[in-house]
Amino acid sequence: MKRTRRIAFLLVTVLVMSLMPISAFAKSKYQVPTAGEYYTWDSEANKWEKTATFTATYKSDGSITSYTQTDYQDPQFTYSTPPNTTVTNYTWKKGLLTKKKEIETSYSGGWGTYPVYSNVLTSTTNYKYKGKLPKKVTVTTQSVHTDPRNAYRNNTTSSVTNFSWKGKVGTGKILNKNTGDKGYSLIEVTKKNQLKGSYNSNSSKEYAKNGNLKKETIKFSGSQYKGSATTKYNKYGYVSSCNSTQTYSMPTRVGTQSSSIVISYTMGAGKCPSEILYTVTSTGNTYDPTDPPTTPSTPSVSQYRVVITATKPVKKIMNCDKYGHSVWLGINSEIGLTVSPYVYD
Repeated sequence: MKRTRRIAFLLVTVLVMSLMPISAFAKSKYQVPTAGEYYTWDSEANKWEKTATFTATYKSDGSITSYTQTDYQDPQFTYSTPPNTTVTNYTWKKGLLTKKKEIETSYSGGWGTYPVYSNVLTSTTNYKYKGKLPKKVTVTTQSVHTDPRNAYRNNTTSSVTNFSWKGKVGTGKILNKNTGDKGYSLIEVTKKNQLKGSYNSNSSKEYAKNGNLKKETIKFSGSQYKGSATTKYNKYGYVSSCNSTQTYSMPTRVGTQSSSIVISYTMGAGKCPSEILYTVTSTGNTYDPTDPPTTPSTPSVSQYRVVITATKPVKKIMNCDKYGHSVWLGINSEIGLTVSPYVYD
């Protein structure tokens, strides 16, 4: 009798296990950051100062749906305003971004009897496609200040770019809906219909075999300045280095400035970092040639740290959509790791 009951129990157990998803028993190959903390090294206090926290949500395929960054406020102190926040929401369809909306909220006032006012900057980009290529891109920005003294800064701007394609080259006709000004952009895509580069901004992108961004480069020049900036990504899609150089030969500004960001990772489960250390080094200087000669400045070094506190299993780690539009991948917003100057394609 006992043997019969034991066999029956084992059969029920096997049946229940067969109905459960495989993911319940096997660790996911990939993980992405869903929460973390930003720190800045305070050389005077000789310690890490917490500056912000973040949370993020993703679909199971790895496409990010939201990112929220909140300035840190030490609970042992009392603050006159709420913490500043940045919220970014992403909408996807078949692996392509259809909408990106970023809301930056900051606060002012709050001292004495002065009320607290909010300042909200909203930027919304809508993408429409024909097949896998952009057909129409609409960018709308709105600035709202509740402080009556800043009411003059409240405004809404909008621009629309309509693309036409000949093979792998696309021409975008740009219309500023506020001023009526017109312009154009010229872009090229790869054999896989990923953005290869923009002729207007002299920028280019390279991709890994898995479709993630591998390298981004911008070169810029004028009659009195030139420079370049490059961002590289590691095999998991995270930023590995950033370098930029600018040289000026203006009547009131000459010299060269450069900056480099070296990034080291402590990797956790699922190819997801558990901690990241950023070292930013700035060298060179620019000056007014009409002033007395200046001596070269010593390199400036700053350090930032990110601690990942929560992750989620996904099918793939993604730092861009199928076309090449960059998306946040846990870690660089607070530090501002973008190629400079920033160019919108």
